[in-house]
Amino acid sequence: MGDLVIFERTGSYKQGDIVIALTEDGYTLKFLRKQGDKFYLEAANEKYPKMYPREGQIIGVVTVAFEIYVI
Repeated sequence: MGDLVIFERTGSYKQGDIVIALTEDGYTLKFLRKQGDKFYLEAANEKYPKMYPREGQIIGVVTVAFEIYVI
């Protein structure tokens, strides 16, 4: 299984939030970071490159995350 997240659709977000963004490949969860006056998306796995979102690409902010275990 995977994780379950609850998010709020909003256009209001800040540095450090975990956001949901719509990409060419589907939806992705990333940390929102800021360098200078530019926001970028950072994966938890540092093997993945930074992504620079376009206007409207960030669709929401994660408010709750559940890790699901199967026993």
